[in-house]
Amino acid sequence: MKKLLLFLFFIYCFVSCSKTDAPLNLSNNTQEISNQSNSSNTVNLTPTPANKTTPKTKIPTPKVSDFAVETFFRHSEKKDEKMNMLPPFQYGEISFFVASNKIKSGDSVTAVSLQIDYENINLKVKKIERVPFLDCDVEKTGSDVEFEQITDRRLLEIKPISGRAEEQPFDFLVIYPAVENAKKLKQTELTKEMLPEKVGVEQVVAAIDLNDDGNPDLLVSNYCCYDSSQCDCTESYQKINSKWKYLGGSEPC
Repeated sequence: MKKLLLFLFFIYCFVSCSKTDAPLNLSNNTQEISNQSNSSNTVNLTPTPANKTTPKTKIPTPKVSDFAVETFFRHSEKKDEKMNMLPPFQYGEISFFVASNKIKSGDSVTAVSLQIDYENINLKVKKIERVPFLDCDVEKTGSDVEFEQITDRRLLEIKPISGRAEEQPFDFLVIYPAVENAKKLKQTELTKEMLPEKVGVEQVVAAIDLNDDGNPDLLVSNYCCYDSSQCDCTESYQKINSKWKYLGGSEPC
């Protein structure tokens, strides 16, 4: 009898516990773990590369012995009543006079176009004639230089700039010795701080950058040498050791 009562009591306890204990919800726990994982901060193991700017290599300023503004002259067999040459042109040439005897046959110069956009031309010296000239009543000897002919049809067929004859359409700045990377700077690229003290931006005829730093190293400017109505005199400057040096001008002695 006692054993029967113990057996019934055991069954009663088992049934009561099974009704009151809640089952384990694995799906809810799994969802909670998943949510915790999604809300955690993600670590980026790939570092963001730093913005690197390659410093521009400074180019040494090439040495220039002489430079001058020279006219491009076109040759033709066709002429008008005043003997001015007319299109079609067969070839063109650039003359060059330097007040020294440094230049030699076989040397090269660079011609930089001024009033038109055209790539630099490297020309070889074909012939040199030593000629006397007067420098303020002082007789000196200079070099009248002849280069190889230019036959590029673009230069032979382009219209001249305003106010110029067909045979003398525009100018080049001739640089000796040759500086292939010489770059023409337009007036819009210049500021007063870049120029010699007494030269204004509006006076600049030619400004040439020799070392690709955006600043002029060779300069030719106009100024009024007689009165305000005659402002076609020119003067030349060259930057040496970061300072402008006056080389001379076309003013009367």
